[in-house]
Amino acid sequence: AHWLVDQRKPANWTSAETMSIRGRVLHAEWPPLPPPVDWRRLRYKADTDASSQMSYDTVGTKRSCSHAIQARSPGAEPSGRGVHPPQNRTVILTGIAPNLPVHMVRSEVLDLLRRLWQRDGLKFDPDTQLHRGAEGGLGVRHGRRGMENDGSCMVRLRNYADAKWLVEQARGLSIEGKPVRAMWARPKDGAR
Repeated sequence: AHWLVDQRKPANWTSAETMSIRGRVLHAEWPPLPPPVDWRRLRYKADTDASSQMSYDTVGTKRSCSHAIQARSPGAEPSGRGVHPPQNRTVILTGIAPNLPVHMVRSEVLDLLRRLWQRDGLKFDPDTQLHRGAEGGLGVRHGRRGMENDGSCMVRLRNYADAKWLVEQARGLSIEGKPVRAMWARPKDGAR
């Protein structure tokens, strides 16, 4: 197949390498790629602790699970049957206007998430999809002198699939007409 599509380059339409049936020249090409997977539709519905194998009541409330992800050595598999490594479900949204008050940032981020889910025919419910609802699931730091916020918002999602989709596939992220970027949360230095 590789030779047929990529390497076969006939010099002209009368050469022996030109494929034809009953005088009609045939063209060979690869089939179109399938659309990307929408991770939100594949999420496993389990309680908070079972969905990540890490309790938000201990480490995740004060720090995101990203420190456990980074501390894990590459290729190391956890021992035990049915034990899965912790998965980062914390996303940072950056590019938010620093002049917005903290309560407005929270409401704008919730509206953004609702719009993104609604655009694809899904329903976003902050009480079930954010860790501890809208209050516990959204973290906005107060800004420095003269600024209402620091320009970012931490979103703690219950499902890894939702976080993965938001970071890797979500398009059209904007708050008040300004583009916003989603990225995985990383631990602070020394947060191991």
